[in-house]
Amino acid sequence: SVVVQGGTEPYTYVWKKGSSTISGQTSATFNKASAVSGDAGVYSCVATDADGTVITSADHTVTIS
Repeated sequence: SVVVQGGTEPYTYVWKKGSSTISGQTSATFNKASAVSGDAGVYSCVATDADGTVITSADHTVTIS
């Protein structure tokens, strides 16, 4: 999950694996049911506020075991 501090609501969210946008993930919380080894990778979230200000989260490495 991500938490946006500041800016102007509402916020929009885009989750990414590497540089690819993940379809259907548009909330502050990312959920992946039945994760498989191919889901491992580096994930981030891009949040945009109502004024168009864009903030990208830090990258997070996800491993599947």
